[in-house]
Amino acid sequence: MNVVGLVDPVAERARAVLQAKSLTMAAPAYAHTKVYKSIADATKALAENPPALVLLGSPPAFRGRLTSGLDAEKQIVDAFPESGLFVEKPVSTGTVEDASGVAKMLKNKRNVSVGYMLRYSKAVQKMKQIIKENDLTVMMTSARYVMGESRLLLTFCRSWLAWLTLYSLRIQ
Repeated sequence: MNVVGLVDPVAERARAVLQAKSLTMAAPAYAHTKVYKSIADATKALAENPPALVLLGSPPAFRGRLTSGLDAEKQIVDAFPESGLFVEKPVSTGTVEDASGVAKMLKNKRNVSVGYMLRYSKAVQKMKQIIKENDLTVMMTSARYVMGESRLLLTFCRSWLAWLTLYSLRIQ
């Protein structure tokens, strides 16, 4: 794997991420990664040699809409029509019209995958903190996100239940 670019409006944050990656076994994948402040900048720089895959991992509040500036999916599809696209869930937190519009646009894209990486979950952030503070080594992770409401049709005031299970940490 060769990560060709990282788009982040805060270039310092992106460079800090790349610096941290350079200290891991993933370093070779990030050795030549360029930082771009916008999708438009990345589009210009990568037009001659587009990426095989684009991972869209920004928080959903900043994408998943049809409004200019919040339309990262459209910008990526237009810029790199042959590239695969992985979008973190939810695809949209906008209006029904926004969600439908984004879904229609992505439906015509050749390779699209939607996943839930849990990176913004407070539970995952806390687990990462515990792992780091205790110098633990993660040997395997299995995560499940389960939502259920047995009486959804009867009441709308009950909270959704969510469970996240991660296991198989080995202390070294």
